[in-house]
Order: sequence, then C-alpha cells, then structure tokens
Amino acid sequence: MQRKIVAMLPLCLVGLLACGGGKPEAAAPTDKPAMPAKEESKAEEADEEEASEEATAEEAPPEEEAKPLRSPKDIVTAEGVLFTFSFNESDIYAPTQEKCTAQAKGDPQKKAKCVAKAVAQFDGDGITFKGDKDGKWTWITIRRRGKSLKALNKIEVEFGEETDKTITVKPKGRDKGSKPKQWPKEIVIHVPSTSEIYLEDPKHGKMVYIAKHGLLGEAER
Repeated sequence: MQRKIVAMLPLCLVGLLACGGGKPEAAAPTDKPAMPAKEESKAEEADEEEASEEATAEEAPPEEEAKPLRSPKDIVTAEGVLFTFSFNESDIYAPTQEKCTAQAKGDPQKKAKCVAKAVAQFDGDGITFKGDKDGKWTWITIRRRGKSLKALNKIEVEFGEETDKTITVKPKGRDKGSKPKQWPKEIVIHVPSTSEIYLEDPKHGKMVYIAKHGLLGEAER
C-alpha cells in the first residue's frame, strides 16, 4: 500500500504544475510607448539647447536705451532752420478760442479778428540761432511781413546745461533787435523731436515752435 502511494506522488506533482499554477499575469502597460533611441537622443539635445538659451538670456546684460543721433543743441542751431510759432499747438489756443467764440456771438469775422489780435501779442513769428566764426551764438526772434523778415530781438546767448530733451541758454549783453526787451537770466528750451521745440512761458504756458526750412532768406539782421 505504501509503495502505491509513493508511486502516485510524481503524478500528483505533475498535475499540480499543469493545472493549479495557471498562466502568469501580464505586465502592466506603461503610460506611453518607449521612444526609439534615435528620437530620444534628439529630444535630449533639444532640451539641452533650450536650457542653454535660457541660461544665456539670464546672463546677458540689458540693452542700453538708444541715444538720439542729434543733441538738443545740434537741433536748435541747425543751419537754415527757423522755428515758427504754432498758435494751434500752444496752450494759449484753447482759452483764446473759447474767449473769441463767446465775444463773436456766432459772427465768424468777429471771431477771426479776435483770434488775430490774440496772436499778434506774441513777440515774433519764429526763432533762429546764428553762430559766428568765433563760436559765439545769437538768438534772433523774427517777425515775418510777407517775404521780408525783421529781427525783433537779437542777443548773444551762451549754451549751458543740456539733457536728452532740453538745452539751457543764458542771454548775454544788450538786445540789438528792433524791439529790444528784458531777458531772464536763463531760458530752458525743450526739444521733444528734431521738428519741434517749446518754451514754458510764465503767463501763457507752453509755447510751441515748429521747424521750417527755407524760410529765412535774407532776414533783416
């Protein structure tokens, strides 16, 4: 009986291996398929290049703001340029229009005369600067009468402190124009662009002058 049991043991073991164990579980799928070696290498190179660019951007110093090609002094003393007074661009325009509209009471001719009278109170139609061989500069305020130009003010000036957008001038000596006046110790000329300058008048506020070429002709100087 014992021999029979012993003889049957190998058969039971074989049966257990064939039936009881079952199939092994399949491996869990990965989130994404494995990238081919060649593509993986390219991706790594791209990541390294991007990281290098970011590091370079962090290390690069900020670019300096571009400086104007011409200084305020260069602009205001440009040869042949007359800076003509612009009533419409100046602070005096709005209150003058309001005042003259009220006075004219709907009459366009009366309004035009009122505005013309307001404009005439300002000294001159334009400003120009003339230099001589000794390096001296003269401020000339010009009044236009048709094609003729008359120098109302003519005074030597010395250029002082200069910034990116301003230049200070200091009048010197006597005004030799046809309508001399008292000058302040210094005047700040604002130069927002190559085609415009303006002065800050204590009474009238911002006084704008637009650059014009070819208008000087033979000014009376």
